[in-house]
Amino acid sequence: MFHLSAYNLRITNSSSSNPVAIILPGTKEQLLASITCCKNAPCEFIIRSGGHSFEGLSYSAWNHQLFVLIDLMNLNRVLVDMESKTAWVEAGATLGEIYYEVSRASSHFGFPAGLYPTIGSGGHIGSEGWGLMSRKYGLASDNVVDAILVDSNGRLWLSTKRISPSG
Repeated sequence: MFHLSAYNLRITNSSSSNPVAIILPGTKEQLLASITCCKNAPCEFIIRSGGHSFEGLSYSAWNHQLFVLIDLMNLNRVLVDMESKTAWVEAGATLGEIYYEVSRASSHFGFPAGLYPTIGSGGHIGSEGWGLMSRKYGLASDNVVDAILVDSNGRLWLSTKRISPSG
């Protein structure tokens, strides 16, 4: 079965440029391989975490250029660790998925992020992440204690140190 996270239905609008391919990586290794492959292709690539881009950056390319869409919807794991009071959240997880997993783990803890459950965590947290609890607990990005990042060259970084693809 094929799933596409077209929360922003402008991706299906014929007046906007459409991707020549949509890649749905399920692991960070597949994401790294997708980025590396796209870097060698004669077109741009766009990474989408949830698809709520106000600027349209997650579903179209400038000047109607050819582009590949890397949709992170399958990288949506949320692992809550109540002992350390932290959670590892993949960039394709929606805010609703984060809220659900945190509520399953505890009735006393929360996460200060946005109001809409279909917003992707990667874009939301990466762009500060204002929410209803922000006044008291800060922005979503203020609560990030560590991160694994993938750069545009397909390399993994843990905070400021480069790490190997396997861990």
